[in-house]
Amino acid sequence: MGVFARLFSGPETEPPFCFQIEDVFGIRGCGAVVVGHILTGRVRAGDSVVYRPAPEAAAAFSCRVTSIERPDPGTLEPGFPREADADGPLRGRCALCIRRREASDFRPGGMLSKEA
Repeated sequence: MGVFARLFSGPETEPPFCFQIEDVFGIRGCGAVVVGHILTGRVRAGDSVVYRPAPEAAAAFSCRVTSIERPDPGTLEPGFPREADADGPLRGRCALCIRRREASDFRPGGMLSKEA
């Protein structure tokens, strides 16, 4: 029965991107760096995202992910993939660089999600 349900349910859609911030710091020349994990979905370098200070809060501002950093799971050496997702290595743990924003613009516990 599961096969027929998949056949007639239409194409599978990817869940929306949602990232929970655990730590924030600034790097000169890069801007704000938010560290945390992707709860659902996928983010790519260059994507526009919305910051919310709390999961249920209204959007505070839009910003752009300029790069992604994630340690290689085998060596733990830094890697800079073009995209990251919740199911990827290290269960979606990564750091996102946000140019033109200060570390003080973000706080731990805040959320990033894709613009609607």
